[in-house]
Amino acid sequence: MRVFLDTNILISSVITPGTVVVKAFVLASDSPNEALVSDYVLQEFFRKCADKFPGKTEELNSFLSDVLPALQVVATPSQALSEEENVVDVKDRPILRAALVHNADILLTGDPHLLNVRDKVSGIEILNPSEFLSRS
Repeated sequence: MRVFLDTNILISSVITPGTVVVKAFVLASDSPNEALVSDYVLQEFFRKCADKFPGKTEELNSFLSDVLPALQVVATPSQALSEEENVVDVKDRPILRAALVHNADILLTGDPHLLNVRDKVSGIEILNPSEFLSRS
């Protein structure tokens, strides 16, 4: 299964160790699953970490260095898709777009803007970490 990871999943995996988010992250990145992130997600990861967690920069960079080999990094398409029009926060649209274009089966997120459109988007399941774990 191809699982696209949202930025908040990466950040929460570092900031809140031992949680459901970490368990979901590990499951998503472990065979037979294939974990995907986009270049946009990685850029957002660094930006949000610098803004919200300036004292944890070293820890966050170390985490990303450790997990990057287990992740497939994909490009974020520049052309918008009609499916993303329902996403209220325009900053979340590239995340949904990349997940759809790169044929992810699941978009793993804790973001309410993305979770709120799951019934309006076809071709992908949008799940929070608890939902993802309960299916496995």
